[in-house]
Amino acid sequence: MKVDFNSIYGSEVWGLEKGMELERIQLRYLKRLLGLNDRFNSQVIKGDLGLDTLRNNRLVKIVKFWERITSLPEDRLVKALYRKMIKDSRK
Repeated sequence: MKVDFNSIYGSEVWGLEKGMELERIQLRYLKRLLGLNDRFNSQVIKGDLGLDTLRNNRLVKIVKFWERITSLPEDRLVKALYRKMIKDSRK
């Protein structure tokens, strides 16, 4: 089963915590769709359906976004802002 990437669109700038509720909603929906009790083991559902966690998909997007920013030429505004953010965070 493929993850609907519309549900995690833009997640590379959300940070890591904001997507946890989305994951709970997805699992609750899948349990109801399959006619399972809410207490049914979520790992079994993920394994049987071949799902990767939304968190893992978001992490991949975050890393790709970071890689894209760091590979930009130095004269790009986004790169300059990124460098400033890193410099300010070390203070």
